[in-house]
Amino acid sequence: HAVVAKGLRTALYTWTKDGEPSFLLVVGNTSRTDLKTGLDLDWDKAGREPTPLMDLVSGETRTEADGTVRAFHLVWKGDADGNGAMAVPGNWDGGAAPASGDSVVIPGSDKARTITNDLDESVELVSVKILDANRGKVTFAGEKALTLTGASAWICTNAIEVCFPLTLKPTGSTITLFACCSAASGEIVFRKAVTLVGDNKTFKSQVGNNGAGFCGGKVHYYGPVTTSKLSDIKNVSPSYGVETHLHDKVVTRTLCDNGYEQGYWNLHSTENDYDEISVAWGQRVIAQGVNVFAAGAPLSFQKTGGVSANNGYYDLNGFDQTANRVISYADGAAGTIPPGIVTSAKAATLTLRGTASARTVAAVNGAVTVVWDPTDDAHVQEFANRASATTGDLIVKRGKIRLSEATTFANVGGIRISAGAGFELDVTAANALAGLKVLELGENATFSVVSGATPFGAGQAQAVLAKGAKISVAAEQTANFSRVAYDGQTVADGTYTKDGANGTKVAPWIDGDGAVVVDVSVLTGYVWKTAVSGDWEDAENWAGGVVPSAATVDEVCIDAIGGDFTVSVADGTTLPKKLRLSNVAGGTATLDVAGERAAVTSPTWMVSKGGKIRLGTGGSLTCDFKDGGQFVLERGARICVEGGYGVLTNMH
Repeated sequence: HAVVAKGLRTALYTWTKDGEPSFLLVVGNTSRTDLKTGLDLDWDKAGREPTPLMDLVSGETRTEADGTVRAFHLVWKGDADGNGAMAVPGNWDGGAAPASGDSVVIPGSDKARTITNDLDESVELVSVKILDANRGKVTFAGEKALTLTGASAWICTNAIEVCFPLTLKPTGSTITLFACCSAASGEIVFRKAVTLVGDNKTFKSQVGNNGAGFCGGKVHYYGPVTTSKLSDIKNVSPSYGVETHLHDKVVTRTLCDNGYEQGYWNLHSTENDYDEISVAWGQRVIAQGVNVFAAGAPLSFQKTGGVSANNGYYDLNGFDQTANRVISYADGAAGTIPPGIVTSAKAATLTLRGTASARTVAAVNGAVTVVWDPTDDAHVQEFANRASATTGDLIVKRGKIRLSEATTFANVGGIRISAGAGFELDVTAANALAGLKVLELGENATFSVVSGATPFGAGQAQAVLAKGAKISVAAEQTANFSRVAYDGQTVADGTYTKDGANGTKVAPWIDGDGAVVVDVSVLTGYVWKTAVSGDWEDAENWAGGVVPSAATVDEVCIDAIGGDFTVSVADGTTLPKKLRLSNVAGGTATLDVAGERAAVTSPTWMVSKGGKIRLGTGGSLTCDFKDGGQFVLERGARICVEGGYGVLTNMH
């Protein structure tokens, strides 16, 4: 226990080793500047090894060799209600206004207070500390910028609002704004610009409390946050569940996470400018708008020494994004799936405009479509050693996407490769692309299977190949497809090789020494077998030999590839709740609905490229979406009401 005379500036230090007892060292400093103390402790008499000293006010640690005691913090008093201006001497205990080199403390109060910064902008404070969580809100008013220089420059534990700009001018390499609002609904708000001055510096926005578990609350930066392009901004979140929101433009070299629990960057501005954005263990970057990642910045994963399920990840949050390549400093054993890149809301597309090749061990999950569109045809985006479970597409505009090591992309919707681009599968895992629906290759595009047994699993994938496209299969490897179309023509069932060896069929779209098997009989479930017209009610037209009905739980797929064909639905047939309709080979798959249809409640219908629904004369189709159903029309799809009496109702 220490009793200190009012106005005396003191530094309070403590040290412990192996728990109790705790010792208190009180050092007085009556000056306005830091002083050398000549501190020399006899650790033998204290009965312990030399131990760092902790400043009870700032939380900083010092070694005995530091030999420096800072001037004590000035303590705010204000008027009877705790309000007032900072330049008024009478508002501070001791009767002196802050000067350069001072640190100030705002004591706790149950009252809401307004403190106005009217200090001259030449005054540079070391730090500002606002004490006591769950007390009255403190609003810092004023227009003048406040300059802070200390390593722990701003410390607050209750709800505050800062309405003036902050200039961070650290004397060392790092400066931290620390904020922890223990109430989950609490918010700490910086309204104006926060600017870090100097090169090779780091601004840490630290949210949460070490060892405090769930911290809650949010921190908002509504003004721009700017550093030199030789400096970094780090989000340090040692407590679970906190959120840091960047609403305005961010300019820095690297925007990164540096925490150990699940704290979240929320990016709102679409004008960001940084060289790299990266996440570390447990961290999450959430897109709150379109193209918030800055097109010139790669998305990076910082974790080294192995990857765990708690690794950081990027959440597209339902917004299509454009960024540079995905790179990873992390690597480790296969088997653990880090979140990687996800979209927690609706499906979203991440377009990577790579300026170089890159390797990442990050997984892609949810319904994320990845588009690789580099600046050079030679650039490769490699996904290595991770299992991904996205239902989106992998699209190669230029260059190549390569899957390596233990990589899998289970249930990916489609692999779509533009003219002259490539996709390479060189993996140790079998069934690496199991669940793939369609492989599309543009003119002279290539899809190569270097290694990886039965890449498409049971082989229900279908392939649509433009003239000059090649599927290259290495020796002793086999690629299986349910259906293949080449240059607009459906390929007959059979085993194909480039030279027709051992009784196989020769095909101009085959390369390598392996084989490609086309076998429509592998189709199972409610799948229309071939691009041939027929009646819905004919079981022979369905892969499983069973006509789908309203009770059908699985998705009904009318997605055969080839020329035009029509599926005719007679009057009285009840349509299923889940339907996919397409013909990606260039023909049209038409669902021809005649007569009155019973209502379909909460349907999920996907009409994709080449799909068409036709309501004939007198036909009607009623779909009730009130319980969350969807009717999705993709590019190239059509709904056609023909005749004078066709009716399409409740299709909003």
